[in-house]
Amino acid sequence: MIETIKKGFLYIFAAFWFVVILTEYWQNNPDYENAFKYFQYSNLLVFFLLVGGLVSWGMSKFKKQSIKFVNGSTIFIGLLILDVISVLFFYNKYPAITPSVPGLFMHLMHLVGVSLAIFSIYLVARVLGEMLIFIFPLKIAKSDLPLIQTVVGISVMTFLLFFLGIFGCLTTWIVTPLLLLIIVINLRSSIRIVQSTFFKPLELTKDLNVLGIFSFLFLGLFLIVDFVHLLRPFPTGSDSIRIYVNLPKLIGDYNALVAGHQPYNWSLFMSYGTVVFRRIDVTLGLSFLGGFLSLGALFQLSRKWLTVNQSALCLLLFGSLPMTNFLWYKDVKIDMGLLFVMLCILLLFYNWIIPPKEGKKKNPLVNKKRAKSKKSKTPKIVQIPSWLTNAKSFFSSRIPTILKEHRLLVLMGFLAGFAFGIKLTALFFLFALISVIWYKEAGFPAFLAAFFILFGILFLLKLDEQPQLRYFHNSVFILQWILPSPPSSSRL
Repeated sequence: MIETIKKGFLYIFAAFWFVVILTEYWQNNPDYENAFKYFQYSNLLVFFLLVGGLVSWGMSKFKKQSIKFVNGSTIFIGLLILDVISVLFFYNKYPAITPSVPGLFMHLMHLVGVSLAIFSIYLVARVLGEMLIFIFPLKIAKSDLPLIQTVVGISVMTFLLFFLGIFGCLTTWIVTPLLLLIIVINLRSSIRIVQSTFFKPLELTKDLNVLGIFSFLFLGLFLIVDFVHLLRPFPTGSDSIRIYVNLPKLIGDYNALVAGHQPYNWSLFMSYGTVVFRRIDVTLGLSFLGGFLSLGALFQLSRKWLTVNQSALCLLLFGSLPMTNFLWYKDVKIDMGLLFVMLCILLLFYNWIIPPKEGKKKNPLVNKKRAKSKKSKTPKIVQIPSWLTNAKSFFSSRIPTILKEHRLLVLMGFLAGFAFGIKLTALFFLFALISVIWYKEAGFPAFLAAFFILFGILFLLKLDEQPQLRYFHNSVFILQWILPSPPSSSRL
C-alpha cells in the first residue's frame, strides 16, 4: 500500500514537472510555436508515421525472420532511403525546382563518403582502445566494453595530436600513416570490428515491441536529417565559427597547436577532419560522432534499470529535444563529445559500485571459429599478436598494486581530466563525482563534507569565473567562506 502511494506521488510530481518545464520552455522560446504554426511537411510526417507503424508492426510480428536482416548495413541503407524520400517530398513541395537524378546521386555519394571517413576515425579509436584495455584489463560488463574502448581510444588519439602539435608535426603525411599503423598492427581486430558493425545481425531481444521499434525508427529519422545538415563547407553557428570549428581549421592550416585558448581537447580530436581528410564536413561529422556515441552510452546506462523499449523511448526523447538537435546540426560545438565522456565515466562508476558477475572470461582479441571436424569440439583460436602479450606481461609486473586494485577509479580520473580539457565546466562534474565516491566509501556525512569543501574551494579560487558562471551564483562571496569551514571538514 505504501509503495503504491509512493508511486502515485511520483507520477503526480512527474506530470507536474513535465507541465511546468514544457510551458516555461514554450513561453521563452516562441520560435517553436512558429515552427508548429507554419509547419509545411504534414504529408511527409503522415507518410513516416504510417510507414514507421507498418515496419514496427511487421518487425514485432515476424521477429525471427527479420532478425537476420537487421545489421549496420541495412540500417544505414534504410537511413539513406529516408533521406531520399525527404528530398523527393521537398521537390514535390516546390515544383519550380526540378529533381535531378545525377544531383541526388552525388548527394548520396557525398553522404556515404563523409560517413565512411567518420567511421574510419571511429575504427582507429576502437582498435586503439581495445589494445590498451587488453594490456590493462578492466572488470566491467561486456556490453559496456565497446563504449569504454572507444572513449579510451579517442582520448589517446587526442593526446597523440597534442604531442605532435607541440613540434608542429600535424601534417597529413605524418598523422595518416600513424592511424594506418594502428589498424595494421591489429588487423584481425580491425576486420572483426568492421564485420560486427556492418554485417553481424543485431541481437534483438524478445522484449522488443512496437514501442521500441517505433522509437528507434524515428530516432533514425532525426539522426539522418541532422547529419545531412552537416554536409556543408563551413559551419553556421556563431560559436562554431569563432571557436569550436575554427580551431580545427587553424590546426589544419598551420599544422600545429593554437596558442591563447582555453583547453580544447574535443576540437583537437575534430581536427582529424582537417589534418587527415582536409574537409570541414568531416570535422563537423566528428562533432556529430560525439552525440551519436552519447546515444549508445545513454542506452547502456538506461538499460541498467529500464527495459529495452523504455530505453529506446528515452533515446527518442533525448534525440528529439530542440537543444540536442541545435547542437547536432546548427551550432556545432563540443558539448556532445563532453556528454559522451561523462556518460562513459558514469558507466565505469556503475561497474565500480556493482561489479559484473564472474563468468567465463572472453578475450575481445580472440576470434573463435567452429572446427571443421565435427568430432573435434576445440575451437580454433586466432593467435593474439605476440607484442600485445609481451606488453601485457611487461606492464602487469610493473604496475603498483594500488593501481591494480583500483583500475576503474584510475580510469575514471583519467577520463575526468580529459573531460576537463574539453570544457572547463566539467569541473562541476568532477567535484560531484568525487563527492559520490566519498559517499560510497564513507557514508552520507563524508559526502556532505566533500561536497561542501570542494565547491567552497571552487568558489574561493574563482574557478567558476573562467567558464563565465560566477555571475549566476548568488551569494557566492559569502558561500566561498562558509562552505569549506572547519565544521564541514571535520566530517572527513
